[in-house]
Amino acid sequence: MEGKTIEEILANTKNKWLITKNDELSEVAKGSLGEVDMFVLDELTRSADALTTQIREIEVKMERLVNESDLKIACSVPGVGKLAATTILAELGDPKRFSNGKQVAAWSGFAPSVCQSAGVA
Repeated sequence: MEGKTIEEILANTKNKWLITKNDELSEVAKGSLGEVDMFVLDELTRSADALTTQIREIEVKMERLVNESDLKIACSVPGVGKLAATTILAELGDPKRFSNGKQVAAWSGFAPSVCQSAGVA
């Protein structure tokens, strides 16, 4: 950030959150930022970038490990996209450990249920 204006910083950022909040951040940052403020912002930005990179690496690894035919089946469920299906399959593990499809559906959260006691949900 080293002496750059907030407009210069926001114009050159690749952080999606900062891009979506561009107008709001510009309005808030009209005052001056001190050395401590700049340090904190720099640290937070680097932390967010590191977490974003780590999330991408995990997603890529999950995609490599998942069986494509299982992924296709999981994606056929209405409202389930590739990332959700990959996550479900990762949580599910080996589906052969279940004796039937109902158990798989219940374990993965696809089987709706109501838990209530004495008529109270």
